[in-house]
Amino acid sequence: MEQNNLNITEKMKNRRFFTLIFALLLLCGEALACTSAIVSAAKSSEGVPMLWKHRDSKEWDCNVAYIQGERFAYTAIVSLSHHKTFCGINEKGFAVMNTVSANTSCEDKSIKSPIAVQLMGEVLGKCGSVEEFEAWLKASNGKRSYVTNYAAGDSTGEVAYFEVNQMGYTRYDVAKREEGFDVRSNFSFAGDKPRGTSQMRYDITMAQMKGKSVYTPYEFIDYSRNYMSNKGACPLDEPGNIVLDNTTIARYTSAASAVMVCDADNPRMLVLVGHPAATMAVPVYVKAKTALPRCVSGTAMLELGNEFRERVYAELPERNFELNKPVINRVLQVESVCEMPSKLPQDIVAFNAEIDKKFAKHAKRVRKILR
Repeated sequence: MEQNNLNITEKMKNRRFFTLIFALLLLCGEALACTSAIVSAAKSSEGVPMLWKHRDSKEWDCNVAYIQGERFAYTAIVSLSHHKTFCGINEKGFAVMNTVSANTSCEDKSIKSPIAVQLMGEVLGKCGSVEEFEAWLKASNGKRSYVTNYAAGDSTGEVAYFEVNQMGYTRYDVAKREEGFDVRSNFSFAGDKPRGTSQMRYDITMAQMKGKSVYTPYEFIDYSRNYMSNKGACPLDEPGNIVLDNTTIARYTSAASAVMVCDADNPRMLVLVGHPAATMAVPVYVKAKTALPRCVSGTAMLELGNEFRERVYAELPERNFELNKPVINRVLQVESVCEMPSKLPQDIVAFNAEIDKKFAKHAKRVRKILR
C-alpha cells in the first residue's frame, strides 16, 4: 500500500498537519468520543447498579484522587489539576459520569461544553442519590450553558441516563428497559440533529452486551480494549494497517476507563488511566480515602499509555490511522486486570502495594514489546 511506504520526512509533515486538523475536529466535539453503559442491580454481578465510562479526549492527563466534597467524600478520575472530574463515586454509593451530546441543538451560541465535567465534582460532593441529582439538575433548567448526557446511579438501585439541554432534560431509567442496561456514546435520543459516527460505538457496545444474563466489571474493561468494529469484526485481524479511527471504541484518543459499583457498604471503582489497550485496571475504594495505588494516583500508568499511543499510532488523512497491528496484538495479550474484592481489604496499604508491584511487572512487559 502506497501510504505505508511514506518516507520518514513525509510522515513527520503529515503528523504535524493532521494533528492541527485533528485538534480542530476535537474543538467541534465530533472527536470527543466517549462511550458508556449503565447496568441495573438485577443484571449486575455485584448486586448493585454499575456505570461504565470509556473516556476519549484531546486532554489525556488524568489520575485518580480522593476528594472531600461539600457533604460527601468521593473518589474520581480527575484532571491532574483537579479542575475537571470525568467520573466518580462517593461514600454514599452515588456515582455520576457523562458523555458529550453532539446532536443536541444549543440556543446559546456561547455554549461551554467543559462545564459539564467541571460540575461533576460538585455533584459528587453534594448528592447522595439519583433523586438528589435530579433535584440539582432541575434547579439549573434554563440557566445551563452546556448540553450533555449524564448518567447517575446509587445504592438504592436507581440508575438512569439524563439527556440534558439548556432548558431541560429527558430521563431514561434502566428499570424501564427489559434488557437491564442502557448505552450512550456521543448522541442523545432526544437530540434533533443526526447522530454521526458515534452511532457506530453505540452499536458496537449494544452488540457485545446483548442477550447476557449478568454483567461483570471486568467485561467492560475488555470493551475498552478489544478494538471490535461496528461490522462485528476486529480490524486487528484484517489485512492492511490503515484503520478508520472512528469505527472502534479503543482509538487514538482513548484516555481512561472505569466501572463504578454503587455499593452502599463498599463503593468502589475498577479503573485505569492512560490508553486502555496498554494499561491495567485496578480497584480503588472510597473508604480507603487517600490510600490509593500509586500507579493511578500518580502518573506512572498515564505515561505508559502515552508511550503505547506514540509507538503504535501514526496519523494519516481523514481520521485514518496507520496501526502497528503486531505490536498492539502482543500488548493486548499482557495480563491487564486486577481482581476487585467486594469488601474493603483489611490492610489496604499492603493491598495497594501488591497492585503497584503487579503494575510494575505489567509495565515492564509492555515496554519490552514497545521497544
